Order: sequence, then structure tokens, then C-alpha cells
Amino acid sequence: MFGWRGRFGYIGPTTIVLPSELQGLLPDGVGVLATSLGIRSVEDNEIERGRQRIEEAAELLVAEGARAIMISGPLLALRLGFPGDEATRQSLAEKVGVPVISGIAAVVAGLKHLGARRPIAVVALPPEHHTMITNYLRDAGLEPAGIVGAGVRGPVAQIQMDPTVFYGLAYELAAQHADADSVYLGGRSVGLDVATALEADLGLPVAYAEQAGLWWALRHLKVAPKPGSPTRLLNS
Repeated sequence: MFGWRGRFGYIGPTTIVLPSELQGLLPDGVGVLATSLGIRSVEDNEIERGRQRIEEAAELLVAEGARAIMISGPLLALRLGFPGDEATRQSLAEKVGVPVISGIAAVVAGLKHLGARRPIAVVALPPEHHTMITNYLRDAGLEPAGIVGAGVRGPVAQIQMDPTVFYGLAYELAAQHADADSVYLGGRSVGLDVATALEADLGLPVAYAEQAGLWWALRHLKVAPKPGSPTRLLNS
């Protein structure tokens, strides 16, 4: 039976790329229910159009048995700021009856769980979004040691990015900030290979939305992570 140990919901901002690396990280018996908001660009009107669809998407996932929901897409949360994102998620959770988190809020929770407080942030988004990211992290209780972006605009360009770009940017930024205690990666093409390589080479915990969202969801489902999970957060 699908998701006999538990199901969690994933709301993506745009297309959902399959196969997903989540499939390899899921414990046996845990299922993911996914839906998309159909956001086509990073323009304000598109982000707002997507935000108006979130409640309907969450209700659909809960009707299918989701017991926790993660909303991916950082701009949905960043435009609200951490306090606004937190209040919006709490309100939605009360309406649909299950816990809800955004991808970036899951990253914050994961890094705090690991005792990290001063991450470097390596993101796909261009410089005009960096202040929003910095302010979100600060309001959430983290103090970014530094931030760098790949300058990519739009969801299509992000999915086409070479994920090793994040490795190079993080490696260089970490060398400039010896006081950093963790790494936050943000981008559609970020994956497990880059995260595990950075953890091994920098000696710092690494968190990104899908990985942190899975960690958060498993805690709410009260299901142990898959044995031998490859990152510090999933093993914690």
C-alpha cells in the first residue's frame, strides 16, 4: 500500500522533475504526494498568483492523506519575510489540519537543530534578492556569514543550471568566511551529490530545501530516516 508508514505533501512552485532524488532517500513505506502551483516566472504577479493557489493545493494533499506539507519555492516565503511566512504557515496549518513549512524555513529549522547559527548562503537567485534572503535568515535567528548568487533568473534557467556551480561558489565563499559554521544551498538544481561533497570537503553541515523538508516531514510522521542517510541533517 502506498505510504503505509506515512505520506507527506510537497507543493512545488512550478514543474516537478522526476525521477526525484527524494525517491532514494525515503524510508520504506513513506510516500510523497506532490502538486504544483504553476508559477512560470519570478515576477511579482506570478508569485502572487501562485500564492493564491496554496490553500487549494494543501487541501488536495490532505484529502489524499498527507500528514505534513512542505511548500517549496523560496520567493513565496521571502516576499513575506520570516514573521509573515511563519504566520501564514500557521494559519494554513490550522485550516487544513496538518503542519506546514516552507522550504527555507525547513532549512532554518534543520541548521538550528544541528547547532549552526552562522551559515554561508549560496543561491541561484540574482543579487536583487539577496537582501531578502539575508533578512529572512536574520529574523529566523541565523546570522549569515556571507551570501553569493549564481545570478539566474526564472525557474527554467534554474533547472538547467549545472549543480556543480553551487559547489564552486560555496567552496570559494567558505574560504572567505572562516567563521561560517554551515552552508545553505538554494536553487532548483541543488542536489545530494553537491551537498555531500561540500560536507566532506568543508567539514560543515549543508542544508537545502528538499533535504531539509524531508528531514522535517519524517519528524512529524514519527518515522526514522533511511539507514545510512548521506547528510548530517538526515542522519540526525
